[in-house]
Amino acid sequence: MFKATLTDVEVRFAKSSHSRQRLWKQFMEFMNSVNLTEAFQAIEIGGSFLTAKTDPSDIDIALELRLVETPIESALALLTNDQINHIKSQPSHRI
Repeated sequence: MFKATLTDVEVRFAKSSHSRQRLWKQFMEFMNSVNLTEAFQAIEIGGSFLTAKTDPSDIDIALELRLVETPIESALALLTNDQINHIKSQPSHRI
């Protein structure tokens, strides 16, 4: 696995054929439709798109979700196990 920017991948792999240009355009439209900076911390691109194959049929991707701590998780981090167990035992406060 190598680290690269999207620009690096585009320059190296997206310009050598019409099908590669079309796939890259569709990939970038997808990337623009998701909020990458908020939801994902990394993108892994693979498959035949990263080979010398003239006309790959797709781009294989995996998106690594960013772990986000919610307010309830922040609050729970401040409690002891006994306090958490007490809250869990209360019928109106399910966690």
